[in-house]
Amino acid sequence: MNLLLCSVAIPTIAAESPQTPPTATHAPLTIVQHSDVFRAVDPGASTGEPALDEQGAKTQSRFFVIGDEANEFSRRLKERLSDPEQRAEFRAEQRAALVTQNAGVGRLVGLDPVMEQKLIELLTDQQMEQFEQMHVRPRPTVSDLQQYADEATQRMNALRELLGDEKLERFQDFELSQGERRWVNRLSARLAPAHKLRPDQEDRLIALKHEQSRMSFAAIESWRAFRRPLGPQTSLEDMQRETQRQSRIANENSWRKRQVENPLLEQKAAAFLTPVQLAELSKYQAEEQDTTRRFIEAVRADAGMDPNIPAQPEAAEERPKLIDAQLQIEVSLTVNREPTTVTRSVRNGESFTFEAAQGLIAEATPTMYDDDWVDVHLAYYEEGANGRRRLSGGSISAAQVRQPDGSLATGGSGGTVITGRKGYAVETKVNAKVL
Repeated sequence: MNLLLCSVAIPTIAAESPQTPPTATHAPLTIVQHSDVFRAVDPGASTGEPALDEQGAKTQSRFFVIGDEANEFSRRLKERLSDPEQRAEFRAEQRAALVTQNAGVGRLVGLDPVMEQKLIELLTDQQMEQFEQMHVRPRPTVSDLQQYADEATQRMNALRELLGDEKLERFQDFELSQGERRWVNRLSARLAPAHKLRPDQEDRLIALKHEQSRMSFAAIESWRAFRRPLGPQTSLEDMQRETQRQSRIANENSWRKRQVENPLLEQKAAAFLTPVQLAELSKYQAEEQDTTRRFIEAVRADAGMDPNIPAQPEAAEERPKLIDAQLQIEVSLTVNREPTTVTRSVRNGESFTFEAAQGLIAEATPTMYDDDWVDVHLAYYEEGANGRRRLSGGSISAAQVRQPDGSLATGGSGGTVITGRKGYAVETKVNAKVL
């Protein structure tokens, strides 16, 4: 089986049900491509919540849309894009979604109403162009990371021409917190007019929620499902089944963590919210937890399990342990077809930073385990208008240092597209050994 797994910074397509139209978003996504498979489903956006309908029932949110379902989804969208009347209706839907998604962008980026409308129009045009590229124009069978990077560069250039460098950076920072903004907007909508959140309260609550989401996301080991080789005969269905199992466990663990985290967030928010607002926040979070619980229970029931969430986390297979050692790490990055290779000797878990090609800066953090595997986490930066900025997204390359028979193994590799001032197609390869 020839599978390509890569993280690509282009919009996701939400396909919760056959009747649900795609919605506009600019979050990074994971593409899994295999023959006629080329879809991605957003399982919970940036806040890590499960997809739920208005009654709290689970939707058909999955990591993959495959086979005939993927082809039918694409066919319907192609039909809408090809018919002038349906296309106009679809564009209006996308524009409306972008208006909602970018609520407050003028105030936070520093745009007057005219410039804000120009930004929305440009984002809508870009969204439609990407749907065209994915569903109307032919694509190569194997995804071309450089093509995605070049398209991202074109989008960034158009945004820079409209906004300028400084406001473009503000807009990119604004995009990173859109999940948290939607969350705060839903809370504010529950409040009576006399108790609506002020802009400064919204900003502080968004910052708190963003930090909570960041910490929760960092704790999810979703990459573990793909860290070890699954074998040459592993089917896509088996991969999906394992991913769904990992997702269920992650959701259960997240639900348990929120039992502790939500009261802490309320304690911090008490410093700037009124008693009425704080009481509504507490109620809002309790309802979210209840909705999440019902979602998890439905998933467990579908899997033939006891629907009740156990008090203690599911006993997992014994995890490899980090070792205390000095490592020699070789990282090879090809950025927009320009190669860079660095070799460093560091303690296990110690980060090092180096300049790659095209102005991209990489921070590598190796973590080696007692099963002779090493993960190299890569974070990316660039010099912006106001200094060095961390870019959204990153990558993990896993390498087996030694085969089970004791022989040395070759390094691990992967590919991703990172968007900053422009698009960066990044191909990675890592090698490691214990000194």
